[in-house]
Amino acid sequence: MSRTFTANTENSNLWAGLGTQYTSISQVINEFVDNSISNFKGHPSLNTNSIIITLEELDTSDVKISIEDSGTGISDFSNAFGIGAKSRQDSPLNEHGFGMKQAFAAADPQNSSWRLCTRTDASSATYDEVSAPYTFNKDMIIDDSKTDWPGEFSSTGTYIEFTCSHALFKTVSRGIKGDQSRFIKLAALLYEDLGFTYAGIIKTLSISMKLKVKEKGKSFASYNLSALVPSQKSVYPPGISSETVSFDEDSNSYIPDRNGKLTINYQFLEVESKDTPKNDSELFDNTKSCKYYKANMSTSGIEIRFNGRVMKYNIFDDVWATEKHNSYNSLLVIIDLQTDDASLLPGTTTSKNGLNEGDEKIEALYGWIKKKMPNPIKSMSKSTSEIELFNKLKEDKERAFLHSSSKPTVSVEQRVWHAISTDEKKLPRIDLYECTISGDVNIYEGKYNKTDSQDVYQLKMYWDGLINDGTTPTCGILVADEHPEWVIKLVSEINKQLDSNGNNYNFVTDTWKNLGVKS
Repeated sequence: MSRTFTANTENSNLWAGLGTQYTSISQVINEFVDNSISNFKGHPSLNTNSIIITLEELDTSDVKISIEDSGTGISDFSNAFGIGAKSRQDSPLNEHGFGMKQAFAAADPQNSSWRLCTRTDASSATYDEVSAPYTFNKDMIIDDSKTDWPGEFSSTGTYIEFTCSHALFKTVSRGIKGDQSRFIKLAALLYEDLGFTYAGIIKTLSISMKLKVKEKGKSFASYNLSALVPSQKSVYPPGISSETVSFDEDSNSYIPDRNGKLTINYQFLEVESKDTPKNDSELFDNTKSCKYYKANMSTSGIEIRFNGRVMKYNIFDDVWATEKHNSYNSLLVIIDLQTDDASLLPGTTTSKNGLNEGDEKIEALYGWIKKKMPNPIKSMSKSTSEIELFNKLKEDKERAFLHSSSKPTVSVEQRVWHAISTDEKKLPRIDLYECTISGDVNIYEGKYNKTDSQDVYQLKMYWDGLINDGTTPTCGILVADEHPEWVIKLVSEINKQLDSNGNNYNFVTDTWKNLGVKS
């Protein structure tokens, strides 16, 4: 025998529950921006792809926020406002079908101030508006006779507006030291959050994003959004590149596949801390940062993006069985998964502010990263002692030809991999470069005491960089007081491989004592 029952749903409690998925107002705004970007990607024939985010401080200190785009507008309201509805997805950013509703619930807990305006016909004199309150399993009203468009664009598009409390708006400053209660500083932190979250999209897609800000008693100020990127000091092996892969279900791993539909763009970087804005005149400038890329324990590690949009960052011990330590603060690994097929991506939380831990594709991605960098690398900056040793070696080599008409070319910290960046300061540096009088090109990588596997791969990166720059190296010399047996074996294995010119690598080990620069 069986019985049935009806599950009671309390609208206000369900609305309150929907809004608990976010930790800051930035994440709320991101949901609406995600929808706009997804609409642009799903309709590449659009003439303009623009987003305007407006922040207005009210006399009550509440903040009126709007997000407007120049997209196609919304025609299917049932799908757009349905919870978990995914019948129409323009891109992987529409993965769950929860985002917009959750964002409204978080921004407007009273379910009283939000509204959505949309226009699907640019020639129409009217537009559609849906406004609070949201009702579950009941008809919602569409006002289709509105004529005074609240935004700036005159074509099709969507305009979303809500009013949030100052307390909710202030969540953008969590984790920042000092007094961050002023509206203008909070607005600048939101600008920074947007520049970080969408850095990969801002840099690669033709999308214009603008933040407009109005303090109480002042006029609107407008800021074009720029990408917030790290201050790169050097590059760790395996460097900066990409790999096309497919997901192998038998091994639960991402494997190289030239015909795969997922491309993993990767950057293994040594970074230095970005400057912090010193005063109001330096706000809204993403060459500086209060929150991100500070080369500290809370901003280093691994950063994962989907199609340029950050999904999770500051990942460390999930990949490497190593405790976080400030000696790894300069390590930053940026992984950007590029695909239009959401099924190839690891799962995310419904609010897209994290990954679904335990998802097989997340474990596969972590495994892929660990293969690229088996162990985290401590700061690659040379100690003063190593620099002094290479300077002495340079002087010795030049002194040997002091009275000769033919002289070798010897330089320390010569830049390489010029294809990476036009900014010379961002390029990797060869410890010592030598072009002999016979034309041989020798490159050196050194450690003061003992070498490790990362030093071998660092030398390999120098070699590959020279070839990329148009120079064919002759020999790579790894220098230290001591070379462990497994390092010597690794050198031997590398020498069996071919470089991009089709030649074998030619690495040897040597000691400071043998070179005459250390007793």
